[in-house]
Amino acid sequence: MAEPLNLTGLTGLDVDQPGVCTIEASCVTGFETMAQEEIKELLDCDGTVHRGRVLFDFPVSRVKELRRLRTVNYLWVMVGHTHKRVRRTSWSAWQTLPPH
Repeated sequence: MAEPLNLTGLTGLDVDQPGVCTIEASCVTGFETMAQEEIKELLDCDGTVHRGRVLFDFPVSRVKELRRLRTVNYLWVMVGHTHKRVRRTSWSAWQTLPPH
């Protein structure tokens, strides 16, 4: 079984940070370091490496830039929430993406 994700230091899940989201980028196991280097080079973000994935915080206003990544298979956008409300500001950024 895989180890739980270490979310220490990531601020994108904090409801008090509406302009930041946490990205989970999956990649082929063994290529995590390469994906981390690409994220640093193209997006200027530091990522946390886990088996088969890299997690990092990213500004909601720049989510379109995530499409430039080539070493990742899938991207998940994780936004902060509480039981009372869900932050919806990041969804509007995804709605403005042009179709393929």
